[in-house]
Amino acid sequence: MLEKPKSVHRNGNLIDPIEGTRRSNPVLQLDETFTDWVSGASITVQAVQDDRLELKVEFD
Repeated sequence: MLEKPKSVHRNGNLIDPIEGTRRSNPVLQLDETFTDWVSGASITVQAVQDDRLELKVEFD
């Protein structure tokens, strides 16, 4: 689910990877996957370290 950002940046949307919750959760945790139901693309968090994030991005 896409949501309008709550900041001065008005050109983008936030991804709410946990649809159906009472508030936005725009952060994926380790081993969580967001799949866009329109395009079929998915993003999975594979590693989290102090200064980097490793993602796996797949396109259907």
